[in-house]
Parts: sequence; structure tokens; C-alpha cells
Amino acid sequence: MVGTFGTVHLSGGGIKVEVITGSETGITPEMAKRFNVELVPYYVSYNHRTYTEGVDFDKDDFYRSLRQAQNFPTTSHPTRSDIIAAFEKAGEETDSIIYVTISSKHSKPFELANKAKEEFHDLRIEVVDSGKATAGHGLVALEAARLAGEEADIAKILGRMEEIKERVDEVLALNTLKYLAKGGRIHRAKALVGSILSIKPLITYRDGFTAPIGKVRTHPRALEFIVSKIRADLERYGSSGIRCIIEDADNREWANQVKERITKEFEPEEVWQVDMSPISAVHIGPGAWGVAYYCL
Repeated sequence: MVGTFGTVHLSGGGIKVEVITGSETGITPEMAKRFNVELVPYYVSYNHRTYTEGVDFDKDDFYRSLRQAQNFPTTSHPTRSDIIAAFEKAGEETDSIIYVTISSKHSKPFELANKAKEEFHDLRIEVVDSGKATAGHGLVALEAARLAGEEADIAKILGRMEEIKERVDEVLALNTLKYLAKGGRIHRAKALVGSILSIKPLITYRDGFTAPIGKVRTHPRALEFIVSKIRADLERYGSSGIRCIIEDADNREWANQVKERITKEFEPEEVWQVDMSPISAVHIGPGAWGVAYYCL
């Protein structure tokens, strides 16, 4: 992981509000520790074994298998027990918890967490649907944790969440349509045509769903599209700058170039470069990359 970190002042003598989110955000253990974010694990199964993300997962082995496997890997969300364990752990430090989940249109943690919190009568637990996935989901959680680190109370943080979600966006550039077809997200014939034409689709998240936002033929053109979009959003919000996450699915060399361009173009207040979660990579495929950003 490559990153540039700003200063986060965590509250002394205890935690006012703890933020919990999912491991599929791509948030690294180092980032989680710095921002005091608890990560609830997702799972990926392949080669007759189920792996816990962030615990017993071998990234290099996974990508070798993903490129070669005839049996498509499967993924699964945190269990109710996983979420309860995260609430119990956080409850040892605070009585105020915010769980920022992946879009409820993508997976079930939002529903599971709302049921799990009923077990805790002495804790205030608020479950927030990020409306996003991958690094965009991660940025929403990090912005909540940033406010918690500044000793904001839970009401103030919740009052900012809709604005934060509105100002966080992400564009993912896929290397191929093949994995979307394997996972049943698009028709196989469309994937074949895309492969023949060397089309690289660009996707984002709208109203909680994955949505197409464009298509290009090369990664450099995808980067130009993203740069133009960030410029437009900065103007739209009258923003002074961005904080961003650059993620890639086994395409680090290109992601390094993306980070260099984004840094030169926008001088982000903070920029992180992370490995894309395998939970996302299963569906969008090796070689994919993306830029998630928050307009300040």
C-alpha cells in the first residue's frame, strides 16, 4: 500500500464514536488503525476452499487462480455473527457506533446489521448505507471516521453523512467484460463483442446500483475521462480539492501512473493507493482499476 496521510486527532481517554465498515472497501490494516476503523471480513471461495479477506488470503495465488480457473470464484458477505462480534468489540471502547455498509442493493450487511443491533440495548448503533461499493464505500467510511477522530458526536456525524455520500464518487475502468459475463452481470454475447472491439467499460454507482458511465478503448483514455469528471465535480461543488483512493486489481504498474497523474493534476489533500478487494475483483476482473474521490 502506498499512501499519503493527513493528521487525524483521535480523542484521548476513550473513543467517542467508533466507525465500522466492511473489508471489501480496500481499506488497509494501516489505514484502519490510523483512523480507528474496525473492518468486518468478507469471504471468497475458490479451489475448494473459503478464505477470509485480510486473514488467510494470498493475493498472488488468488489472481493466478482467477485468470486460470474454470470454476468461477464465489464471494460472501459478513455473517450476522461477524457483525455482532464487531459490535461487541467496539462496545468495549464506546457506547456510540456507526456501521457504514456496502450499498444495500449489492449485498445484505445493511439488513443484517440492523437486525444485529437489536441485541445491544446499552449501545447506540446507527447503520448507514453508503450507496456505494469498493473504494467509494471506503471513502464514505473514512470521512465518517475522520469526524469521529475530531471528537464529533454521533449526531453531528450522522448529520454530515448524506452530504459526504453525495460528494464521494468513483469511476472503475474494467480491463475486460469477461468477468461481468461469468458472474451473470451481462450477457455473454455482449462480453464477446466487447472483447473483439477492445472496449473497456467505465462504471460507477448510482442510487446504490452499479451503472455504466462510459466506454473507451484504452486505459489512458479512461484516465482522461476520470480527470475531466473530477474537474467537473470540483466546479459543481465549488470544492477546494479532493481526497482520493486509487485501487487496482493486479495492475499496480498502471495504478502507479494513475496516482502520479491525479497527484500532479489535483494535488489531493490525501491520496491512498490500495489493492482492490478480491470481492470486487471476482466480478470485474484482473487488470481493472479505479479512482474514488471526495470533493472537499
